[in-house]
Amino acid sequence: MWIDSFDVFASAGNGAHNEWDHLDARAPFAKDWLRAHDLEGKKLAALKVHGDSMHPTLDHGDTVLVELLADDAVDHLTDGIYVLRLNGNLLVKRLQSDLMGGLYIKSDNPAYDKIHLTQSSKPDDIKVIARWTEKKI
Repeated sequence: MWIDSFDVFASAGNGAHNEWDHLDARAPFAKDWLRAHDLEGKKLAALKVHGDSMHPTLDHGDTVLVELLADDAVDHLTDGIYVLRLNGNLLVKRLQSDLMGGLYIKSDNPAYDKIHLTQSSKPDDIKVIARWTEKKI
């Protein structure tokens, strides 16, 4: 199976102004490997991480395998690491829902502050694009 590799980077820092449509290459993956990691049949892509805000989980220059999500993904999140577009920036961050319908945007590096979006402060232009599959390639 071939996986799209995009010539963009998701910022693990203060944000990267990228477009998600710069297909760089396609990488082959064995169906047996995808099946063994419960990824068979999912829409997958690879992209590079830029910055240190997700260190030690993700480091600058890592290429990560992500599952592309539906447009309404922001309304159905489980806690985890995601690629999102916020205020025109492409980010890779840990997202955590709160009990009141809000969302915490966190970095794994304690040097970075978390952002709390409430239902009333959630911007219209937030879009969750992909979920990290916990695989680096």
